[in-house]
Amino acid sequence: MLILLLGTKQRKSAVQKFEFYRFLDNWLIDENALISALSEKTKLVALNFVSNVTGTEQPIKRLIQLIRKHSHALVFSGCCTSD
Repeated sequence: MLILLLGTKQRKSAVQKFEFYRFLDNWLIDENALISALSEKTKLVALNFVSNVTGTEQPIKRLIQLIRKHSHALVFSGCCTSD
């Protein structure tokens, strides 16, 4: 799962918009789609390290580098890992 939380200001109150993204056929996050989705409105990126459904491990170190490069907050779940 990959979720981006976008913040916008509207009438002195913050409005959040969640965007959900699909995976590639091999269940990995599309790094190009992730990079193109990040913007100055992105406040938070949330993703899973390992899928408890498919067992797919995301390249978490690479994804963290990409997200940090664009200065965004990151939350990821590693609770399905055995390491």
